[in-house]
Amino acid sequence: MLRKLLAAVLVAAISGSEAEDESTALWQDTYKLGKRVEILTESMTSIVEDVNTAIASRREARAKLRETEEEELSTLKVDSRKKLKGLQKKVTSVVDKIRDLQKSKEKELNDLLKEKGCIRQQAAPTTNNEWVGEQQDSSKPSTPPPDPCEDSDDEYCQREEIKEAMRTSWSAYRKHAWGWDELMPVTKQGKNWAKGVTKSFGLTIHDSLTTLLIMGMQEEFEEALEWIESDFHPSEMDFTMSVFESIIRMVGGLISAYEFSGEKHPILLKKAKEVADIVLFAYNTSSGIPHASINYNQRSHGNPPWSGGSSVLSEFGTVQLEFRTMSFHTNNSIYDEKATWIMDVIEEKAPDDMLCPTYFSTTSFRWTSDHITLGALGDSFFEYLLKQYLLTGKTEERYKVMYEKAVGGIMKRLVQKANNKLAYVAEYKRGGLFHKMDHLACFSGGMLALGVQELERSDDVDGAKILKTAEEITETCYHMYHNTPTGVAPEIVEFHGGEMTIPGRRSSYYLLRPETVESFMYLWRITKKAKIPRLGMGSLQSPEALVQSRYGRLLRPAICFTCSTNAGQLTTVFLVGRDTQISLHFVF
Repeated sequence: MLRKLLAAVLVAAISGSEAEDESTALWQDTYKLGKRVEILTESMTSIVEDVNTAIASRREARAKLRETEEEELSTLKVDSRKKLKGLQKKVTSVVDKIRDLQKSKEKELNDLLKEKGCIRQQAAPTTNNEWVGEQQDSSKPSTPPPDPCEDSDDEYCQREEIKEAMRTSWSAYRKHAWGWDELMPVTKQGKNWAKGVTKSFGLTIHDSLTTLLIMGMQEEFEEALEWIESDFHPSEMDFTMSVFESIIRMVGGLISAYEFSGEKHPILLKKAKEVADIVLFAYNTSSGIPHASINYNQRSHGNPPWSGGSSVLSEFGTVQLEFRTMSFHTNNSIYDEKATWIMDVIEEKAPDDMLCPTYFSTTSFRWTSDHITLGALGDSFFEYLLKQYLLTGKTEERYKVMYEKAVGGIMKRLVQKANNKLAYVAEYKRGGLFHKMDHLACFSGGMLALGVQELERSDDVDGAKILKTAEEITETCYHMYHNTPTGVAPEIVEFHGGEMTIPGRRSSYYLLRPETVESFMYLWRITKKAKIPRLGMGSLQSPEALVQSRYGRLLRPAICFTCSTNAGQLTTVFLVGRDTQISLHFVF
């Protein structure tokens, strides 16, 4: 029995030893397999890294090659443009020399024929300033044929006169100040808004883009487009610029030209976006109401001391058309959101009649003055209320409501009549009416007339009253021109004792404002009264004749340029498209 037990124990011991050996062998095999997998994984990882490195290297090489090609292409374009411009100048110079030679030979031939007693038919003209005369005695002075458009009310002649004024003004800017913000025709030099800088925004170019298209000046438009693409780089401008002017002149000018040209030139939208993205930094305030100015390079922004640190109603309330259109074309809502937030704030803080004061604090979230005006500091805010309603296809009713409230307040509180029946828009200041009207406020006639038409109020009593007031205000603006010896309007008039007067030399200057002409346009289209085009042409021809009589055709001011005078002597003129100005001192 004992033997059996010992035998069983011995067998069990032997079996356990064999199992343990098998387990050890299995563990060793597993360990070896794991090491092989580890080695294989490391190899695969190394291979993947090598592949990624090779791919990245190829991509970098391609990028450098693409960059090199783009730089070479850009350099080639610039060189080609320079060579083309140089060739154009050479061709122009050769043509001028040929014309001069032709004139000289013509003169020699005419002198010879005269000496021989011969009569010769007048030669065909060689320049636009010559004419084809009839066969005549060369010893008698010739007279040019009559101008069929002289003293004419013909619409074609009037259009051509305006187009010729634009062509002459643009030619002067192109010749003497190309790429600069403004032209000073007296000195025939360019001027930039920022003093002491060589880089320019080219504000005249931005301002004039759509005008060039409307006038059919396609070559000039293409040249302006080329300058914007190659020379306009807003982020490189290391100086401070008005946010308001940036939006209405550059963003507005670029995006309106983009639309008017059929969206064929994406560079216009691209450059408009560059400017808009920079000025967005000025909206980083606690209230969302933007500061007035911004440094384009450093992105710093603030308000000027003269406004007491507040923002100006006519500036922050006049960005909505441009910014909302930017959002439409870029499919980026940020511009619309910024602009619409401003209207939300205004709607919340405005008085019941929507006659908002001129200054608003970006920190205390309240109005900081009681000054109400349709002139400087307030004007375009009221203009944009109606136009925002129209921009949205008359779908956003709140802008219609805000506009109608404002018109009600204007008619009730600000519209006045002088003893001579001239209607004007007064201002409210320091608790009472101030019987002063800026030329800027002359936009109100057109605004009121457009509102009557677009809100379909021409048949009701209130609408008829508003339209009559619109005509009367615009007629007063005409008299601002007609009542001066020069025929051009002062910047400000006052009404004392019921008579219209100019308040001293501080207001007796002309800034070639567009507001009166704009009101003439709206009233003509809406009422079709025959006298309106005559009044409008008078407002154009008076400053043109005045400047031409002193300084010749180079200084034709119609459409687009500005000047200032001292005792009637022109001292400086700037070519600017939107708020073009001619400053003159008058004596009644």
